[in-house]
Amino acid sequence: MRVRCLDCREWATRKGRCLAHHNVYENGRARRSHRKRRAAIARGHNAAAIMRKAIRKAGQCACARCGLTFLASAIDVDHMVPLALGGEDVASNVQPLCKACHKVKTREDFGHKTLPF
Repeated sequence: MRVRCLDCREWATRKGRCLAHHNVYENGRARRSHRKRRAAIARGHNAAAIMRKAIRKAGQCACARCGLTFLASAIDVDHMVPLALGGEDVASNVQPLCKACHKVKTREDFGHKTLPF
């Protein structure tokens, strides 16, 4: 079945887009960073994954923000400078936070007045 491009009225040849719009879409900043992040996750050797494994192995961890100790299931691994804002997935940019502190920090990072989720 032939379909039209998502961005114009030409016939779609590549994942719902014509060749011209497909190239623009694939070379966009969001797609490049998404591919880079997915590749790092697939390798399993990124800093966040390594910290998650260490926390699970220990069984508990202290929150870097409030200082309380929580079970591994109640800890999130947070990027101090969010990946969406240009941060890197390196050991110096990750920290363990409890779920409540992680929600507050995410709200502060992105300038929300109320919780985004």
